[in-house]
Amino acid sequence: MHGIVVVEVDGFVGTTSVTHDTADGRSYVTLGGTTPSLGVFGWYGVVIPFKGNSASDVISGWSAGGSLSAKGISPAVGISINTSGVIIYGGGTIGTGGSSASLTFTKETRDFKTAVKIMVVPWWLYATGVLEE
Repeated sequence: MHGIVVVEVDGFVGTTSVTHDTADGRSYVTLGGTTPSLGVFGWYGVVIPFKGNSASDVISGWSAGGSLSAKGISPAVGISINTSGVIIYGGGTIGTGGSSASLTFTKETRDFKTAVKIMVVPWWLYATGVLEE
């Protein structure tokens, strides 16, 4: 198992987050769609790769997920899954609460600072070459 720390922002039907792998220092940025919700989440996740996959395989690429929290400031739980493995999350949030589902794409970045910058300026501008990391 592998530990990660995540900061996530949900804005109505869009979601974005920055992930830092506490074991190997890699950083990732995520962008995707979510069922309607508003909130900011602080997560700690445990990455569980399926046989033959790495933690990076589980964190990056396309994933489906879901979370559950109460309205206002509250604890939250979540899960993310793809063909490489599962991530189980626990943490806290401030937001509209309830349950939500998401479909996201995650990309590894050079470092945590770059991941935060890409989170603020959508990563597809970097992926298409409009901006450079």
